[in-house]
Amino acid sequence: MKAANTSVDFIRPVDGRVTRVYNEAIKHYGIDFAGDSGEFVYGTENGMVVQSDWTWNFGHVVVIQHQEGYLSVYKHLTSTKKKQGDYISRGDVIGTSGDAGLISTGPHLHFELWKDGLPLNPQTIIR
Repeated sequence: MKAANTSVDFIRPVDGRVTRVYNEAIKHYGIDFAGDSGEFVYGTENGMVVQSDWTWNFGHVVVIQHQEGYLSVYKHLTSTKKKQGDYISRGDVIGTSGDAGLISTGPHLHFELWKDGLPLNPQTIIR
């Protein structure tokens, strides 16, 4: 689904089912997709990788800057296929999902969307 009043068109980053929804009240600024470790994670829209790092809490994290002030964030990856500065196209493999990071609750992908520094509910935007 196209984001309202925009030219960006976000796709789902994985095929898994949503196991935890966006909840701003508890600072869960994304959605969690269940899946097996090692499943491919796809870039949701064209953009530039602005972060691709290992973190203790979230495992490998990839952040992609898109047009019109959008950022997509992918956490708990077991591996990354892109590095900072890489340009990606919608649907490119950016990493593999898993159970990485101290606060992971099992194999899944945590996915966030931000616009102009504010979190968005990804379920209202991705198709």
